Amino acid sequence: YFFLGMYWVPKIVKYSRWYLIKNFFRILAASLIMAGVLGYLLRFVQ
Repeated sequence: YFFLGMYWVPKIVKYSRWYLIKNFFRILAASLIMAGVLGYLLRFVQ
């Protein structure tokens, strides 16, 4: 079990880190788009 843990844990950590980075950029892009749309709508309303 120890050797299995030594083999699997780095793979899971590496994969989860890559997944978090990918989703971080996706969330950042979505939030920037939402902020731009909200700013445009507020400017249009005023």
